[in-house]
Amino acid sequence: MHPKGEIPNPKHEISNNIETQMSQIPNTPTSKSGKAALHVAILAAQKAGDVLLANFHSDKQAKHKSRGNLVTQIDLLAEKAVMEVLRQEYPDHKILSEETNSTTDTSGYTWIVDPLDGTNNYVYGIPFFCT
Repeated sequence: MHPKGEIPNPKHEISNNIETQMSQIPNTPTSKSGKAALHVAILAAQKAGDVLLANFHSDKQAKHKSRGNLVTQIDLLAEKAVMEVLRQEYPDHKILSEETNSTTDTSGYTWIVDPLDGTNNYVYGIPFFCT
């Protein structure tokens, strides 16, 4: 419960709950820097979210990947932000991403990345999307 008038900080609440949440996920690998896998996933999502929010009001040039399925340069920038975090923290893990080719797998672990879920909303300025 937050005191009246105080706006909750989701990043603070997320970081406080990571260890609790990780205890419920058995056998997850620790990253190169010693972070829990969930912590790395949240960090990657936050980096992509920063890209998406910074560009939300910009002019977006969309291309059709297939009927009704758009992609923008911002999708690719958000994906790059996610992949940089994952490659730095888990260089041996495979990354399967919606916008680019998969990386090679040497560890048996695979990260699945959708850098912008809700591209149509994002392109048309509807603020209902996620990463």
